[in-house]
Amino acid sequence: MASTLTHYPAYLATYLGHRDDHHAVYVETGIDKGGHLFHVTGDIRIGMVFWQPHPFDTTAGLSVQHIGWISHDKLVEIRVVCETIPPPPRQYEGPKRLVPRHAIRHCQHWAADAIAALRERAILQPLGPGDDAAVVKRRDVREEMKGRSPKPFPVDWKRLTLGKDRNISWFDFLALPESRRGYELGLML
Repeated sequence: MASTLTHYPAYLATYLGHRDDHHAVYVETGIDKGGHLFHVTGDIRIGMVFWQPHPFDTTAGLSVQHIGWISHDKLVEIRVVCETIPPPPRQYEGPKRLVPRHAIRHCQHWAADAIAALRERAILQPLGPGDDAAVVKRRDVREEMKGRSPKPFPVDWKRLTLGKDRNISWFDFLALPESRRGYELGLML
């Protein structure tokens, strides 16, 4: 079993999604449950991008499941590996599938590929016999959301509205520093 003195716990984090729950890889590095979240964001209608926000920037957390350990000295390698996993591309033009013979891929597929790549490169080490792999529910977000209509993700792939009626293109949005993208997305959602 790995020790928290030399390793960080890694989790599969599940968040409330529009249709399917959103999956991400979360590495807890701080005593106050702080850490790093690795995932893709976007939509299969507009395409997805790799994004690494602060893990507590969302209130939609559903659960976490301990999936392994990351050695302290390999923490920086996670981002490098995650950036090599291609995010799911745009797969629809309106209601029409762009490539019907290809299977739909979304954030859950990307997270599974990232976990597999981290394990293959021995960055993510397996759980030991004494480790608990149970799914730990954070809270019942679905109950809290009953009766509320969630804000939709912006579906216009050409333009985004940021903050108070500030419109920019997706290209300009992706050129923003990651910390700013996270802030702007937080304003939109």
